[in-house]
Order: sequence, then structure tokens, then C-alpha cells
Amino acid sequence: MADETSGSANPFIAFVHALRDLRVSPQVSLSIAVTSAVLYALTLLPASFVIGTALQVWRPWLALGFVGGLAFFAVGAFVDSWTSRRNSTQAARDRTQQAHVDATRYERALAQQIEFLSQLTVHEQQVLVPFIINGRRTNVLSLTDPDVCTLVNRGVLHLVGPGVSNAMGRNLGSIYSVADWAWHHLRSHPELLHLPAGAMEGVLARERRAPPPAPLPPAP
Repeated sequence: MADETSGSANPFIAFVHALRDLRVSPQVSLSIAVTSAVLYALTLLPASFVIGTALQVWRPWLALGFVGGLAFFAVGAFVDSWTSRRNSTQAARDRTQQAHVDATRYERALAQQIEFLSQLTVHEQQVLVPFIINGRRTNVLSLTDPDVCTLVNRGVLHLVGPGVSNAMGRNLGSIYSVADWAWHHLRSHPELLHLPAGAMEGVLARERRAPPPAPLPPAP
């Protein structure tokens, strides 16, 4: 709707739209031009050729058909090219606007999630503390723990592994991972979990002393 409105306000766009409405297909335009040119050429033959003599009276119209066919073909090519460029520009503009909208929504959603981390209950903090203190992205938690379910629903935790059992066959829970945004934010703000000010220093020191991960085996 906005495009039609802008088109009616812009004389050039309105003119192009009018040409588009009047445009004959390129195949028809070329057929008219070629047919007119051939018939016009026949009128240039000597008078002994009956066809050329019969077509003498149509020479002006044949010339007009040739010129008009070429003109309609040129107009069609211009309109197609201009419309294609305009559509491409509009599509790129729409993609840019959509990307901006998506980024704004993501930032708003992330701000809401970070706000949730500042309002964690004591039990939710207890669920998350082992991840941060141990410096591990995964932990085994109970599927039936309501605080775990809340953190999953808010996107803080993700279920990433099957159930884990001990040697006696008792189910210990399932493997959960902390979302990237929550992991980085809680490590930067351990006070949200009521951890001591120097708690992260010990975690980072252990990570620095940890041996590098073993290299992957070569591909077969």
C-alpha cells in the first residue's frame, strides 16, 4: 500500500506504471517489428513482383509497425529493468529493516532475561551456583525440580543429555547446560548468586592451571 501511495505521489513512478500497464510482451513487440520490416522490404522490390506492388499502399503503416514494435520492445525492456532494480532495492531495504527489528527484539528479550537473573530466588541461585563455582557449563539436575523447570522455561538452562544413573541404578537426574548469555553474565556478576567477591578469582585461577583439552583424533 505504501508503495502504491508513493508511486502516485511521484510523477516518474506513475509514468513508469502507466508504461507497464500499456506494455506489450517483448515477443509480440519483436514479432511486429520483424514482420513489418520484412513486409516493408518486399515493397522495395521491382514492380514485377506482385506482392511488393500490393504492399505499396501499406508502406507507411509497415514503417509505423516497425518503429512501434521496436519502441514497445525498448519500453518493455526499460520497465522490466527499472522494476527489477527497484524491487531489489526495496527487498534490501526490507531486509535491513527486518534485521534492525530482529536485533531490537533480541536486545529487549536479552535485557528481560538479564533482569530475571537479578531476581533469582534462593533456590534458583543454589541451582546455578555449582555451574559458576566449578567453572563447568554442564551439571546433573533433577527433571522434577521446579526451580530447574523455571530456569529452563526462562532460557537460563537447556537440557542437553539423557538421564544419569549411579552404580546402583538410581536415577541421579539429567544433564543440563547453562545458556551462553547467562554463563557470561553470571561470571561477570557473581554477586547475583550472592557469591563472595573473590569467588571468581579462584575459578579463573583453576581454569588457567587446567591442562589444555586433548586434541581430537585424526579423521579416518
